[in-house]
Amino acid sequence: MVGPLVRQVRGRGRVLQPDAADHPHVHLAARRRRADAVLALHDPHHARLHPLDRRAHRDRGRGLLEVGGVEGQAPLHRLRRRGDHPRRRRVPRGALVPQPLRRRRRRPGRRRGRVSSATRALTPADAIGLGLLHGPAELLPISSSGHMTLVPWLLGRPYATELDPELRKAFEVALHAGTALALIVALRDEVGEAARGLDLRRVTLLVGSFVPPAVAGFTLERPIERRLGTPPTIAIGLLAGSAAMALADVRGATGRARDDAGPVDALLLGVGQACALIPGASRNGMTLAVARARGFDREDANVLSRHVALPIILGASALKGTRLARRGLPAGMAARFGLGVVASFVSTLASVRLIRQVERDRSLLPYAAYRTLLAGIVLRTARRRRTL
Repeated sequence: MVGPLVRQVRGRGRVLQPDAADHPHVHLAARRRRADAVLALHDPHHARLHPLDRRAHRDRGRGLLEVGGVEGQAPLHRLRRRGDHPRRRRVPRGALVPQPLRRRRRRPGRRRGRVSSATRALTPADAIGLGLLHGPAELLPISSSGHMTLVPWLLGRPYATELDPELRKAFEVALHAGTALALIVALRDEVGEAARGLDLRRVTLLVGSFVPPAVAGFTLERPIERRLGTPPTIAIGLLAGSAAMALADVRGATGRARDDAGPVDALLLGVGQACALIPGASRNGMTLAVARARGFDREDANVLSRHVALPIILGASALKGTRLARRGLPAGMAARFGLGVVASFVSTLASVRLIRQVERDRSLLPYAAYRTLLAGIVLRTARRRRTL
């Protein structure tokens, strides 16, 4: 097309639409020459076309290239082909006069893209409920991460099936951070005593129990999340952890105190925490099973489990927080993360007495029985849903 409207035009179809298909603000005829191309556009669609003038490029879609340079209105002489009737090829009235653009209104409550799916999968009520559940589930050897997936799945909530796995894992780590902060506040006397009495033996205990789960987390985190995060695999993890807890608690010796823990104990506790990367195994349950198998009394085993857990929880929270800072959260998800962290913090403070209940020389068999029962319910539900 030649003339003062556009310097250069390229198009594959009959009409060049440089903007989005649903917002055609600029129309230029392709495969036409001379000024009669304007008439070819305005004849069938003159009521819906926007003007070709200096402002034709102002609503150009984001990231798209502008089509040439608009220089002003075209002269209105000779806008017909040879042999045409003078009145038949007349430019429609008002065609070259700027008209107000009509913008499509978005329906109320309708959102697009990933933001909509993420906010729908994790509602504020779900965030608060999961945070309240996380506190007691983390303090007991029943697998808090397993409950974060299984409870919504059993209730039919979209959190377990529709939320992005990376985002779901980040939310669970945020809940762990809230629980860790609550434990530091609630057990500040115990934490302060451990910090003041820090010596080579305790440093060896912390470092030795930290290295195995850290290495396993960096190397196996992605494969584990992809293959072992489904409800049936979590149920298998619950069963395996129940067997380990029951066997260690029944056959484990007693008489050792927490101050007797050495480098071998530290490494084995770290291996137990690395095994807890398997969903359903339970970090608390695995470290308790290792400590009881190594001959520590139940109360001392619980103290060791807590002391070696805090560095891992804080390290995982820092790692996931760094990833989230680089990746960013979908709109509206930061508030839901905050609600979950606050709920986890509050529920942990309110459930600190559960620690004392576990430490009172109580057997691990009741927790193993509960885990086995939950695993049976999950496997039965999964089998029934596959047959429906």
